[in-house]
Amino acid sequence: MNGFSWVQGGIVQQYPVPIQAGFTLAQCYQADFVAACVAVPDGVTPAPGWTVSGTTFTAPSGPSLADQAAAALAEKIAVGITVTCTSGTPFATATYALDQTTMDQLGAVARDDAAGLGLPAGASTFTYPDLAGTPHALSGAQVQALYKAQRDCLYALNTQAAVMKAGGSPSWPAQTATIP
Repeated sequence: MNGFSWVQGGIVQQYPVPIQAGFTLAQCYQADFVAACVAVPDGVTPAPGWTVSGTTFTAPSGPSLADQAAAALAEKIAVGITVTCTSGTPFATATYALDQTTMDQLGAVARDDAAGLGLPAGASTFTYPDLAGTPHALSGAQVQALYKAQRDCLYALNTQAAVMKAGGSPSWPAQTATIP
């Protein structure tokens, strides 16, 4: 035997299941978890996403669930988030990026403004480009609202990617938001 794999719905979720030296699986985990573990035969090294039937482990024929989830997430992030501005300055209405650089830049400005430091250079607006590269002058409140919308969207996208990676059916959120 080559250790244990934790299996849900016939899909490997974790391998190996760590067991403290000198103890059995049943001594380390609760009964419901132990019941979901399958002994792995010698010479087999399964990974999350493999299927299990009895004691037969089979590698996926295509990309792993993790690879599929990562690709789907990357596609969703590339689409960005469509933001509608409801205030007297609707020129902030656009589709904005969700990439890490955008999140870092807008997040820093939003946090600084929320902390009372104002916008960079003491300006009354902060100009930032949308996904197409068109610049938009945003008030401090709009920068904060835009960042919050982007952050919340990314959180929801990452949650659904995790569902997909675990073998579930993701329910991808609408990538839209309304800000003042």
